Amino acid sequence: VVFELDLREDGAAIQAFLFRVTHQSTVPNLFIKAKSLAEYVDRVGSALAAKNGDALAQLLGLTAGCANVELRSMSVEQVGHICQSKLSRFDVFSEVVAGIVQARKHIENQHFAEAYTAQIASVMYVSLSFPLSPSVTPSDAMLREPPTADHEASEKAGDEVHDSLRSAEQHLKKGFAMAANGRVPAEHNKQMGTLFIVNQLFKIYFKLNMIHLCRNLIRAVEGPAFPPFERFSKSDKVTYQYYVGRISMFEDQYQKAETCLDYAWKHCHRGKLRNKRMILQFLVPVKLLLGVMPSPKLVADYALEEYTGLTDAIRDGNLRLFTEYLNKYQDKFVQQGVYLLIEKLRLLVLRNLFKKVYVAGSLHFQVVLRFATGGDMDMDEIECILTNLIFKGYIKGYMSHTKKILVVSKAQPFPPIVDVSS
Repeated sequence: VVFELDLREDGAAIQAFLFRVTHQSTVPNLFIKAKSLAEYVDRVGSALAAKNGDALAQLLGLTAGCANVELRSMSVEQVGHICQSKLSRFDVFSEVVAGIVQARKHIENQHFAEAYTAQIASVMYVSLSFPLSPSVTPSDAMLREPPTADHEASEKAGDEVHDSLRSAEQHLKKGFAMAANGRVPAEHNKQMGTLFIVNQLFKIYFKLNMIHLCRNLIRAVEGPAFPPFERFSKSDKVTYQYYVGRISMFEDQYQKAETCLDYAWKHCHRGKLRNKRMILQFLVPVKLLLGVMPSPKLVADYALEEYTGLTDAIRDGNLRLFTEYLNKYQDKFVQQGVYLLIEKLRLLVLRNLFKKVYVAGSLHFQVVLRFATGGDMDMDEIECILTNLIFKGYIKGYMSHTKKILVVSKAQPFPPIVDVSS
């Protein structure tokens, strides 16, 4: 994040407050040695006076900028007083910094709801002081913090979770509106912060179980007025594709889900193993449904042992093994939000099982299913399964209800799953 500041000659107020998104890794860690609050505030003042946007972007981060500052011996009021007095020449920025550091103090005291309130107040000082001017917008460094503080508040607040998340949503939507209305040259356009805000809103909608609201954001991103996707930072693009992939998965748009999740997987930083594993938790079952099996090396490298037995069961048409693994990892699949998708893989197991029966040529479907499931299944149930497989395109043929037989096509009666899915 880069801030571009234009201070009045008398230093009494900030004329403009602008950010654009860049790679944070290129910004030196200028605040790491700031241990005392006075030293931290002096560094903020120096960054403001020198118009050093790189340093200011780091210093304003709630979970990083003032993370090393010693606050245990001070009260919340003392923290606010020191920030306001030492930065008074910068007018509204004294309130902005006071809110950030007070939020940090509240987090230290395990008062997460108060931390969220303080951080939101800090953001509001910016948005109210610099309204919809073409050259100003709330900072990305500050907007990334309220959802973080709000998550901690949610863990402690019980019944207040919904209200606090909706509050964060409203403030982020205001930030999105301000950023999306930018009308300045591309190199300074505040629209370049919009994708980050969209990603934060995605996170909140997932927490609120209001995924349908994500569709409006996707339409905005895909609309003609939105900046070209390739101009955004890689981290924002990866996060966006990850969430759109998950949303598409819930909407049964598996081809799009695979495309988006595959993009996120391929462009995610190779060192971010946790993020890559999170992507695979959704990409692997989507690819399985499309007929693509994960390699044993991929499963081993990213500790996806739950898919070892599932892939074997699908490949071999082993319904009993599939049911065993589904039951074994049921809680995990439910927690990840992929249980219903995994359940749909049962059709692929049945498709491969019936294919083996067809190739063998001498076995009866009912006998095979009795062995595969460990229980009896009447002909109506079997007919229903086969009809569903035909409808889905996994089998080419038709059922003869009167003769209780399956008539299959001479040409490729069991088309490759990849071809059916495409």
